[in-house]
Amino acid sequence: MDAAMLWVTGVGAAAAITSAVIAFVQANTAIQGRRDAEAARDESRRARDEAATLAREANAALDRQANAQEMALPPAWSPAISGGGQKVSFQNTSSRHIIVEQVEVEPGEAAGFTRLHGEVPQRIEYGDYLSASVLKGFGSGPERLIVTWRFEGETGTQRTERKV
Repeated sequence: MDAAMLWVTGVGAAAAITSAVIAFVQANTAIQGRRDAEAARDESRRARDEAATLAREANAALDRQANAQEMALPPAWSPAISGGGQKVSFQNTSSRHIIVEQVEVEPGEAAGFTRLHGEVPQRIEYGDYLSASVLKGFGSGPERLIVTWRFEGETGTQRTERKV
């Protein structure tokens, strides 16, 4: 019986050693898998941060480009053009159609000395003129016109002041 017991003990020991080796290999595989996952996570974070930085840089470049394009555009309105006598005009030089929403006179008490040619809102095509009759005399009368306008098809208004 001692030989059988020795035999069973030997098989049990071999099975235990085999199980220990398999557990060791699995543990090492799991540890390496965890290291690979952590490395992938770190690389993913670096890629995310780099993508965010590149997106910020691209947005800044787009802003600079938009500003440069806007600066390259001609002004929307020419300086005041005297039409002889009381007429003063402003040419739409924007290369787009403009909708004039309002025209104000400064100083306000001089509004009675100014008459806009046409009603507001008024569509001024590219190259056309916004005109008004302005009475000035003895140092009184309007000093400037303030035009509130927008590009046709857009909702945001802009204000332009011109001396008359």
